[in-house]
Amino acid sequence: MKIQGLNGDSISLEPTGYQFPVLSPRLRDPDSNWLMIRGTVVVDTRIWSFHEPSLLVNEANQLGSWLIEVARGAVPVTENDLETPEGEVWPSLYFVEPNLAFSVASRVGTLVSVRVHLSLESAPRDDPHVESFDIYKYFVDLQVTSSELESAAREWLDSLALFPSRRSTAEDPD
Repeated sequence: MKIQGLNGDSISLEPTGYQFPVLSPRLRDPDSNWLMIRGTVVVDTRIWSFHEPSLLVNEANQLGSWLIEVARGAVPVTENDLETPEGEVWPSLYFVEPNLAFSVASRVGTLVSVRVHLSLESAPRDDPHVESFDIYKYFVDLQVTSSELESAAREWLDSLALFPSRRSTAEDPD
């Protein structure tokens, strides 16, 4: 899935496999459902990539559904009352691993600005102003049309068909 803003900035996300491709009795749920996510971010003239176990299968599906709801206008713009005392905006969609998070920065007609928060391994490593341990502080706003966003979301959901939720083979201790 690629979300490209009108200004050319973009993020591409692709599930590439399970973190643990082979189920093992040592794996416990949800460990068997971590997805490796390859991401490429383009902001102005900067480009960086990451490939990390960033989302659980159910979270990846939740992201696709959330993006469709955003495209349809069902997700409100993130309000300032979600800001912390330090002036940080907490994303409206976040996950167990804080590498990726999302919020709606603005909406005008059929244009929506999706804010993609990039933390830890997903944040740019070469920017001295970005401290990777500051969760959700670095973000990219991508202004797109609702139809482009819905198309990207459907592409994302289609790519997830290869990665159904799995149950571990671990014996239940009870």
